[in-house]
Amino acid sequence: MRACCPGGKLAARLRYKVVSFDFDGTLADSADWFVEILNQVAGEFGFKRLNEEDRIRLRHLDTRAILKTLEIPLWKLPKIMARLRSAATEKSHEISMFSGVSQMFETIAASGTRIVIVSSNAETTVRNTLGPGISALVADYACGASLFGKAGRLKSILRRERIAPSELIYIGDETRDAEAARQAGTHFGAVAWGYASLEALAKYSPNLSFHTMDEIPAKLHRAL
Repeated sequence: MRACCPGGKLAARLRYKVVSFDFDGTLADSADWFVEILNQVAGEFGFKRLNEEDRIRLRHLDTRAILKTLEIPLWKLPKIMARLRSAATEKSHEISMFSGVSQMFETIAASGTRIVIVSSNAETTVRNTLGPGISALVADYACGASLFGKAGRLKSILRRERIAPSELIYIGDETRDAEAARQAGTHFGAVAWGYASLEALAKYSPNLSFHTMDEIPAKLHRAL
């Protein structure tokens, strides 16, 4: 039986069994907050502060080029990421969701497709920001990944769900999201409104690209 969507119409089946989302920059409008916190800890960890001109320029670079530009060595990343996760947990009330996330999740969930969050942020922060209503639509959380550790989280989701890589799409806004999907063998969906530009993400040949939030369920649907 086909699932019924909130408005009473029958929801079409999606082409994927699992739709996995990145959090920051994809679901959460956290860019301004992230830059503010990053600049606060720049002196402590000895890397460059970001100005508005830098933010625009870095949207067109991949993650490793961004780290090089900010003069952040890889060995410092674990401590920096831990500090950012801690700050996010303390101030999750300051992070807002992009408009349309709730309706988009409801549409996907109504089709019977499972929703998963794969993020470098802490699960507590993700849940607090989503709120109880949206969180209840999420089937699984694979959070707290290292900066380049999302591929491992995606593989663990594949094992837990017992699905083939082609049955999962990972939707994100950064080049490291695209790299993680490629390493895990899953499909990748690129969003236009996040940290990286759609032009930068296009270099990774995403399976789908989304310019607006409501395009996500629309493009994921397939005819029965």
